[in-house]
Amino acid sequence: RLGEVNTRAANSTMAFLIGHLKAPIQPLRDAVYDIMGAVAVQRTGWGLRALFGHGGFLEMLLNRRTETTKEGREWKYTVVESAMRCPDRAILGQELLDKLTTHLKQGPFYVDAGTQAEVDTVT
Repeated sequence: RLGEVNTRAANSTMAFLIGHLKAPIQPLRDAVYDIMGAVAVQRTGWGLRALFGHGGFLEMLLNRRTETTKEGREWKYTVVESAMRCPDRAILGQELLDKLTTHLKQGPFYVDAGTQAEVDTVT
């Protein structure tokens, strides 16, 4: 069952998956995003509830600084695409749907002008 690897809440499947997104091994992170995308698109919205109900998931998903490779950014973007393809996505609420829609329109390689100015200043 998605949500628990064992009986301890600290070891939930979501925590396990998100923990693997911190690994330096790109194929492992890609596989985690693939799993998340498959879960997000499930009918009745159970997958969206599992993903977005996990503390910090939305922030991680929309944070464009967590993936630095082309492949990583593309895989992460597919999770947003999958969530928006879910027939029951309305359970997320309009505010969250608006954020995801904006993220989709911007694409996987979008860089905020303010963020780019910070990078240019530092380098």
